[in-house]
Amino acid sequence: MNMKYFRTVVATMLMAVAAYANPLHIVTPINGDDVLKETQWRGLWIGIDRLLPDETIVNKTRVNARYLRKEFALERKSVKKAKAYVAAMGYYELHVNGERIGTEVLTPQQTDFRKSLYYNVLDVTQAIGRDTVACIGVVLGNGRTVPMRYAKHYKCPFFGFPKCRVDVFVEYTDGSKQRFSSSAQWKATANGPIRSNNEYDGEVYDARKEMAGWDRAGFDDSAWRQAERAEIPVGALYPQTAEG
Repeated sequence: MNMKYFRTVVATMLMAVAAYANPLHIVTPINGDDVLKETQWRGLWIGIDRLLPDETIVNKTRVNARYLRKEFALERKSVKKAKAYVAAMGYYELHVNGERIGTEVLTPQQTDFRKSLYYNVLDVTQAIGRDTVACIGVVLGNGRTVPMRYAKHYKCPFFGFPKCRVDVFVEYTDGSKQRFSSSAQWKATANGPIRSNNEYDGEVYDARKEMAGWDRAGFDDSAWRQAERAEIPVGALYPQTAEG
């Protein structure tokens, strides 16, 4: 094998991947300031923790994405920095004031949830600092929480329905701080455009169900339900130190 050619191909592929999904917003927790111990979390595990009427886990599973949102009032001060700590069982996308944070997909990295699961630390300073209200939104995907083929559950166990916990830390230039956390006061719906999703079958997307502005302050979520306190995962929670 021509090793020079091989190295060139590998380097080109890695550069292409980095350009496509560069984790600009993820803060790799390499010091104590970016690590939350279990006792330091205030965010509760929330979601829609049950099977809904239009969902099925018989043979070919069909579980809708969960959409969660909550608005928080900010101090009328200049924001110095803001970080969001997001843990999820399943996959998630974080939205702040109408902006999707980061370009990563299939986040966080998947584990055996009976043993461990990961959280990410994301820089949300710019998204938080442009308004007097912080609208925090999360889209929760299935990943492997529900087996793709429940008839073969002995091959892939049922871990439960997608869920997340969130803590957002805001520090102002005068040194004062605020903290926003996930709770049953958040609103939730599974009636968004992502009608089904898993790693095996892909995603079913119904554009007729798009919810314009759902991740912005002032959105009418009166038709949404209250988020549910979800069953706490068995596995230990760790910071994800790998990119992507």
